[in-house]
Amino acid sequence: MNKVGGRWTEPQAFHRFCTRHQASNINTKFKSNELKLAFLSTACAAQRKRFNKGMQKIGSLNPSAKVLLESIPLNKWSLCHDGGHRYGIKTTNNSECFNGVLKRVRFLPITALVKATFFRINSYFVKHREDANKRLLEGCMWSEKVTEKLAENVKRAAHHKVTCYDARRGLYEVVTGRGNRLGSEVCRANSISSDQYVDPFYSCGEYHGSYRSSFHPVPDESYWMSWMDPGPDDGRILYLQSTHRSQAIWEGDELKPLTLRGHMKAFKAFEVPEAVLTYVNNAQFRGITRLCYVTLDTDLITALVERWRQETHTFHLPFGEATVTLQDVAMLFGLRISGRPERVSIGRPDIVRSRVPRQAGVAYPLGSQVLTGVDPLGCKWLRVQRGFKDHRLGLVVIRDVLDKMVELQFVWQPYTPSVVQHLSPICVQDQAEWTVIAPLICFEMVELHFPNRCTRQFGWQQMISEMGSTCTRLHGISRKGDWSGNYETMHQESIAKWENRMSKIVEPGLPFCGLMSFEDEYFEWYNTITRRIITPLSQTVNNDYEDHHYYYPTAADFQILTQANMVTYNTTEQMISNMLDDIPLAQYAMIEKMRNMSLDSLVNTGQGHLINYQEPTPPSPPRYDFRHLAHRQPRMTQESEEAESSQRTRKKGKKRN
Repeated sequence: MNKVGGRWTEPQAFHRFCTRHQASNINTKFKSNELKLAFLSTACAAQRKRFNKGMQKIGSLNPSAKVLLESIPLNKWSLCHDGGHRYGIKTTNNSECFNGVLKRVRFLPITALVKATFFRINSYFVKHREDANKRLLEGCMWSEKVTEKLAENVKRAAHHKVTCYDARRGLYEVVTGRGNRLGSEVCRANSISSDQYVDPFYSCGEYHGSYRSSFHPVPDESYWMSWMDPGPDDGRILYLQSTHRSQAIWEGDELKPLTLRGHMKAFKAFEVPEAVLTYVNNAQFRGITRLCYVTLDTDLITALVERWRQETHTFHLPFGEATVTLQDVAMLFGLRISGRPERVSIGRPDIVRSRVPRQAGVAYPLGSQVLTGVDPLGCKWLRVQRGFKDHRLGLVVIRDVLDKMVELQFVWQPYTPSVVQHLSPICVQDQAEWTVIAPLICFEMVELHFPNRCTRQFGWQQMISEMGSTCTRLHGISRKGDWSGNYETMHQESIAKWENRMSKIVEPGLPFCGLMSFEDEYFEWYNTITRRIITPLSQTVNNDYEDHHYYYPTAADFQILTQANMVTYNTTEQMISNMLDDIPLAQYAMIEKMRNMSLDSLVNTGQGHLINYQEPTPPSPPRYDFRHLAHRQPRMTQESEEAESSQRTRKKGKKRN
């Protein structure tokens, strides 16, 4: 409890003594019921003068009792010295009253005990949740007890007399009649709302938040999910899971990276003539000519395809949905959003023009290859990229990285004002259309744009999205062979929706910043409808080219260990909170050590949010850069480097001999 830097120390938590237990201890020690009552009156006094008067009475009854109480920090037991941290709660009844919910349960058999506990707590939450909802709908600001208390204070304050000396400084003289509620009469006499002096802790919003979480019916045991069920639990959203690539991977099929088709190699050394550049600029395709030839990363694209769901037209990541938005198209390629659809390849560009040398004293906010005010952001990547020698190993590594990725490592809004100010003005010309819900058409291909499923990419809080719609016929188009159809005739309905796109646009929501809570309503829903993990348990991949290189994906194993740590932490935390004072010290230390080990494991692996753990100063989040994955061998420690160096020295000595 008193561990330095722990979660139970100030200002996260404040330790106070139970007045009732302390009064019982005084009565036991000094054998005086009158002294006990005097202590209770003194401890519950809200004014310093009443407290001092009570201490004088205690001293007159028993000087030793006064000395004992003065040796205890006053803020631990005196209400007027508390600073408001105990919210007027003077005993542990606030927690012990929960025994009333579980009355006569402890004597039941274990199965009946668990069932009774579950259903009684559920009914308790339902009752208070409905009461909170009712008060919110009625427009009530405070809970029922607080409202009654305020009305009682106002009634008592009607007998007070208030004289104002300086309203600006809040200086008044109050002569009490009956009762002692001074603040209510001062507020009434000066037409001031007393609501501003009530702690938000007592508001109906906080009351509702305390009982917001819901219990779920316990299904038949045959429907219970295993320790490592990859999901989805609710198949109404991802209804094509049985035929998805991720299903085959989980069942043990070793699928190779996808074969990507492109027609850009013929244009690798092609340069746009100066005479044509004028027309290209007038057509506002300048950004595309600056990007030049594009190399497709098969491993990265394949790993992303395994998380792409055509039912929702989004990538399903461990912490939520994301997609390629029209904002990305504008920022990366410098293309206008309005107009007819065109075809653009995706990937990462190679260098086909000479690199611009850096000049001393010149700042390059986005790199020396980006011409400020001319290029789109995609030109920032004009540098040499290294891939994997073994594509099969590269895919497994990237897949495992995506499985273990946490929200701290994902940048929802990369286009900050400091970045946008250096880009071409065309990149922000159509920003009013970035959040339209419409079909995106590229000749015979059609893909739906659902920005409402990934509003965090626009800086808004994510809400639960409705079921998406998809057309399996459109996704069956592979573009194999010659295709001579008329896409305008083929996609008349989609083209009409695109031209009417401004009628269906996502409106701005509440601002989003930081990380989403594990208990957020969206996150709880998303966890039931998504495919949580792609890599199967304990898969081992052997590089056929070099037999001594292995890679062990650990995402699934990591999920199991995380769940085990959560169970250990919750169990030990409950045991510690319910322990009696006479428990052996060694047993308590062992349980506390298990709790701390599971807590450290969750926090150090980036899973502290699962138990609502918040670090005082969180470290800067690492960001994944897949170019570093080319280094397949793990980094050696200093001891391993020294051992390898000495081994090489011995081998050289043997050769000389």
